[in-house]
Amino acid sequence: GEIVFHLAFEAGHNYKKYQLLTIADIRPGKEKKGGTGFNYIKSRLKESYGERWELLSEKVAEGWQTTVIIKD
Repeated sequence: GEIVFHLAFEAGHNYKKYQLLTIADIRPGKEKKGGTGFNYIKSRLKESYGERWELLSEKVAEGWQTTVIIKD
């Protein structure tokens, strides 16, 4: 199979948003709610931005989308 990544950035008045869309067929089965990689990312975000961030990760029609929002 093939996997394609699309990275987007948006800056608003009081936030920065990064979106990574992974375009691929999602394997059937139990959906995982985070893991070592996401725990690491959350730790680094907390270390750098305190509570001024959000990390969202969800299945979408094209595959999987991960969004990081950093609030100013």
